[in-house]
Amino acid sequence: MKIRGFRIELGEIEAALSQHSGVRDAAVIARDNIAGDKQLVAYVVPHQEGVPIISDLRRFLKQRMPDYMVPGAFVVLEALPLTPNGKVDRRALPAPDLRLGLEQSFVAPRTLIEEMLASIWAKFLKIEIVGVYDNFFELGGHSITAIQVISQVREEFKIELPLRSLFEKPTVAELAATIASKLENSAAIVGNTHKDLNAEAVLDPTIQPTITSFTYTREAKSIFLTGASGFLGAYLLYELLEKTQADVYCLVRSADEQQAKQKLQSQMKSFQIWKDVFSSRIIPVVGDLSKKLFGLCASQFRDLASEIDIIYHNGRAVSFVNEGGFVNIEAR
Repeated sequence: MKIRGFRIELGEIEAALSQHSGVRDAAVIARDNIAGDKQLVAYVVPHQEGVPIISDLRRFLKQRMPDYMVPGAFVVLEALPLTPNGKVDRRALPAPDLRLGLEQSFVAPRTLIEEMLASIWAKFLKIEIVGVYDNFFELGGHSITAIQVISQVREEFKIELPLRSLFEKPTVAELAATIASKLENSAAIVGNTHKDLNAEAVLDPTIQPTITSFTYTREAKSIFLTGASGFLGAYLLYELLEKTQADVYCLVRSADEQQAKQKLQSQMKSFQIWKDVFSSRIIPVVGDLSKKLFGLCASQFRDLASEIDIIYHNGRAVSFVNEGGFVNIEAR
């Protein structure tokens, strides 16, 4: 199955959990959480020696598989429900109580910042109460809700707070301390640093086309695509290859054309949208969107410009967030 764009093998997670010394049996399912999103839930039956600690199980899995395959909730059972045929009755598995298994006792917010943070978390996690030592991700948070929370935090506190802060400081108490430190530094206040997007969209008056007339192309033979190596770009490249007969020139930052093409192919394969017939129609252009003429020499740029019929400008400064919380800021 797929959850938030990632292909998940439930059996692989179950097998990994069963290798933990404290787990006798395990089952993993995907079910809707309060927000209506799909969430992985693990059900574990411990050995008689004792109940395994949830954080230990989570760390155990993170050492063996990608973060997006680590369940967001764990439920400890005395036994897994079975069907008359002896198989796990997945429909009978109970819904998780996200507050069960949290290792810290509930502590109410003690400062105004903590109160505001707890309120923001409760809003986006769709739960009633949040303690200052509750872990955002153990309450069901993931990369998408993290983006929403940080966006709200920036708006409420008028500070510039990187998204990775929530992954590094996943409790209300920790993040509140970071915010308090930011507020003490007046340089962190960004009330007057927001860009005027309308002004940004206006071209410099010195930028003028060298031709005075042109004709629209109904069926393009050559398409230029930026940002093809990103998540959205990979699917856009797929659509262009599927729905047109054009060659697609893809601007890619890479050491050479062979490496650039391999990068595009690997990305599409990871999303299971690659077809071998695409190969001959993908033409990598090794360059950098942030540089003048993409870093190409003048003659290369002119040749490219004379060849291209249509431009799909998908390249941009992006923040890519995976389930583990790693953030890469780059210009594609």
